[in-house]
Amino acid sequence: ENLDLSFSSYYSRGDDFIYAVDTGETRFLWGRDRTVYLWDNVTEVQILGLEADLTYRLTKNMQFFANYTYNRSTIEEFSERPELEGKKLEYVPEHSASAGARMLSPWLNAQVVLNHVGSQYIDDMNTEEIGSYETVDVKLWRTLDFLSSKLSANLTVENLFDEKHLRS
Repeated sequence: ENLDLSFSSYYSRGDDFIYAVDTGETRFLWGRDRTVYLWDNVTEVQILGLEADLTYRLTKNMQFFANYTYNRSTIEEFSERPELEGKKLEYVPEHSASAGARMLSPWLNAQVVLNHVGSQYIDDMNTEEIGSYETVDVKLWRTLDFLSSKLSANLTVENLFDEKHLRS
């Protein structure tokens, strides 16, 4: 009764998928050479994944939860740049997860979440990788049922410790 476990999977195939492709050129911008990208239509991209969610209700007012996502996003066919076929899409971590706790009360609800973002490639040839990182999010909220049962107010702080991470 106190444990929920769910799984879901997804599969997408993108034809003429719009994607930023490295042109091999650089331009001097903001104090250093930067790669020049061109938005191009990739012939076919495949995205598949699996998600697992777990929630445990210790009491009516205290819950623990965890989530894991596996995502594999690859270029299946690219007639203009066949050397990119089989490569993973940039800035798409293969593994990500989160875990946290939620406390519910009539006055104020609170939630703390630890997020993990797995390593990911930052170039279309999959030669440069940024490492995994973690962040902490906090959320406080209250249902304003004295005004309306459908009205609530919340305060959310993402990346509580204000750490800098390269995302895209």
